[in-house]
Amino acid sequence: MMGRSIGCLRMTKLFNTPFETSLRVLLTLRVFGENMTLDKIAAVDFMTIYARDFGLAAYNLNGNNAFSFSEAASKRALVAKAIKQLVLN
Repeated sequence: MMGRSIGCLRMTKLFNTPFETSLRVLLTLRVFGENMTLDKIAAVDFMTIYARDFGLAAYNLNGNNAFSFSEAASKRALVAKAIKQLVLN
């Protein structure tokens, strides 16, 4: 995670990071309990974030966004980075 120092405090980014994504990936793997490809994990993660848009929940985790579907490619890259960190760390 990247952060910046302000005085003696260290501010870190939490949202839309590999760490946040890795938590959802671990939960997804636990719930599904099966072997999953990167694409399937990324698709499930995307549907989790924008569940309302898919008719699966009452709200979206990241709020309503007119451009949510344009984020699919960047979210897949973030899932790949999260998995890599989970494996290597």
